[in-house]
Amino acid sequence: MPIRVIAQPRSNVSSKGLTEILGLAVLVVFGLVVTQVNTTAHLKLYNGFVNQVTTVRQQGDSSDATAVLRNINDSSILQLSSMLEFPVSEWPTIGASRCRHNFSFFVYDDLPTNFTTDLETPLLDILSSKTQNGTYHGVENMETEYALVQLFRTSPCRTYNASEANFWVVPYMSFADCSLSPGYGPGCPQVNQKKLEVLSSHLKYYNQQTQNRHVAVQLYDNYMSPKYMRRHFPLRIMTGPQETDTEIVAPLFCHSPSGQPSVMLSDKQRWTSKGRIYGFAAVYGTKLNPRMRPRNRQPRRWRQLFYDQFQARYEKSATVTTNVKNSSTFLFGDMPYILESSVPTPVNSNEKPRANILDNWYRQSHICPILPGDSSWMRRVYDVIQNGCIPAIMESTITLDAGKNKTTAGWWVPHGKYAVDKAFPFFQTSRDNNLNIDVDYRSFVIVAHYNSSNQDDMTPLMDEMLEVLQNPVELERRRQAMSEYAVRLFYGLGRDAHVYNDAFSQILYQLEGQLK
Repeated sequence: MPIRVIAQPRSNVSSKGLTEILGLAVLVVFGLVVTQVNTTAHLKLYNGFVNQVTTVRQQGDSSDATAVLRNINDSSILQLSSMLEFPVSEWPTIGASRCRHNFSFFVYDDLPTNFTTDLETPLLDILSSKTQNGTYHGVENMETEYALVQLFRTSPCRTYNASEANFWVVPYMSFADCSLSPGYGPGCPQVNQKKLEVLSSHLKYYNQQTQNRHVAVQLYDNYMSPKYMRRHFPLRIMTGPQETDTEIVAPLFCHSPSGQPSVMLSDKQRWTSKGRIYGFAAVYGTKLNPRMRPRNRQPRRWRQLFYDQFQARYEKSATVTTNVKNSSTFLFGDMPYILESSVPTPVNSNEKPRANILDNWYRQSHICPILPGDSSWMRRVYDVIQNGCIPAIMESTITLDAGKNKTTAGWWVPHGKYAVDKAFPFFQTSRDNNLNIDVDYRSFVIVAHYNSSNQDDMTPLMDEMLEVLQNPVELERRRQAMSEYAVRLFYGLGRDAHVYNDAFSQILYQLEGQLK
């Protein structure tokens, strides 16, 4: 039976105030559902928006950024649906006249079309609302591959002289090929090795000496990726977890304009407690994955454990209060919360898309617990950070070398084998000393430890969340720390491409590290 518990706002939030809060959320959170729009008009709207935001930033008055967002026509904002719809040929080169990294790369532009446009064109068709029907696996991974390929092609660090390049980039969307080809399974059996051998044969600068300098774009983990790619292209951009030092873990792409660096830096309210009326938001499906064995130990079961234990602890014995609508509500600390197993499906075209609703919930919540999923990385981490919601995660101790008693931390399931710095992109460790590189997750993520005597116990996460929630100073400190690193987890496209120290810039820093 699906869980549906939404605690309503306290009675001291007036209906007018709530309307203003929700209205701002609609304006700021632009929407993630992709629609077919006129490309020229689409580009004009986006450029006009960026011009306004840029003007505000140049004037140095960040308090006006929210006013800019409010003054833009609502219908125009809703048309700004996907950054991937903008033609790359129209990306301006503002701020990108020179390469900010100490190397260059060559991009193969003469590969057969079945490795390039035959994959890229269908992907853009899939992203349209007319063909997006949920039948394709890992659309967000394909989006990331497409964005990365375009960023490599347009980067000022690209050289057209292969002999002077430090790296050679292969613009083949490996996961997209696996997803679009009929079939499914570990190792991507649907893309046969002969096809990949043809790919290698067209890489005229590929040999044993340059093998470790050829960059492959493969946004999935090793378990689901073709063995041929893992053997012949050790330098790969992937989702993680990282298993070798030549693998670069990258975040998934956010195609909403609200995830563009210029917007994130200008929208100061996103990084404050203003407008946040819920203590936390947890929205998870609790059904187990039928493909994963053993079922009683698969990661998704910890979602149900959290839901069951939270309800037993905070609802059955809770003091029932009454809000302005005269309906009962439970509180976490002194705040209402969102605990859902799904997002309501719109019943008509006038209602917000489900992704908009979820973004609004995150935008109105202080804390967002990140509960285990099928893999050690999840898109949800980026979704909550994009909306200024502080992630809360359970941590376990992983034994790396039993003989030497060497351990590290993992942010997945108690029996998971992947260290957090191998699963999360650009994870800052104690050896990092460059302030422009990596993300100090521990400066803002709320971390609780699994109970060593009872790994099914999820109450430590609730305790840590409650402690931070009841400390306004600590809430603001964590959210401000998150704002300092957030842009490094998102890709700038269009007017934002190659301008900021964003996720693509972080990938280039990682490549630069391969030269040392």
